[in-house]
Amino acid sequence: MLYASHYPNSVESLILEGPSLDLAKSLRNWLRKAASLYESIGNVDQARACLAVANGSQPPFEVLDAFFELGQGLGERRMKVYTPNDGNNYTEMQYSDSQIEEYGRRSNIHLSKLIDEGRIFDSVLPMLKELSVPALLIKGRHDPVICEVQTQTFVRDVRNGFLKIYDESGHLPHFEEPDRFAMDVIQFVLEQDHSSVY
Repeated sequence: MLYASHYPNSVESLILEGPSLDLAKSLRNWLRKAASLYESIGNVDQARACLAVANGSQPPFEVLDAFFELGQGLGERRMKVYTPNDGNNYTEMQYSDSQIEEYGRRSNIHLSKLIDEGRIFDSVLPMLKELSVPALLIKGRHDPVICEVQTQTFVRDVRNGFLKIYDESGHLPHFEEPDRFAMDVIQFVLEQDHSSVY
């Protein structure tokens, strides 16, 4: 979004899959879904703690701290927050322990750089009105990251925006509904390409 905003002549179109367009809103929504998961396993105190932050007025960095702390409390169930309600915790994904460890290492580096930059909580929602290129938003219905406010802002503000909601998906539609995802992406790309296809 930032690149398209700063260099509109270098971008022909955008495909967004489950993005966070406003991290504070995403974290609060994630905590709401985590509260439901805590309730389902009978941990009422942690569910209340999630909702207290999700519906509170804490500064964004406190919300981020709560996201990490309350997420850790879910242990192996944590990834289920990203899945449909009866989701399989993405257990079908075949990654070795070393690959998972490397992903975590890179994620921590990336997050540290974003925090050091000091703009991690800058919302890009206001930029949606300025977006001049076609944009496809693919959202899993059960994805806690892109909340309803972000989705509706996209629909309202992007002049040439297209929304695809995947009813059986959480945060990873490309993995959860790969055939549909591939079809939608190909169709969108072909519709934007007004020249010959080689």
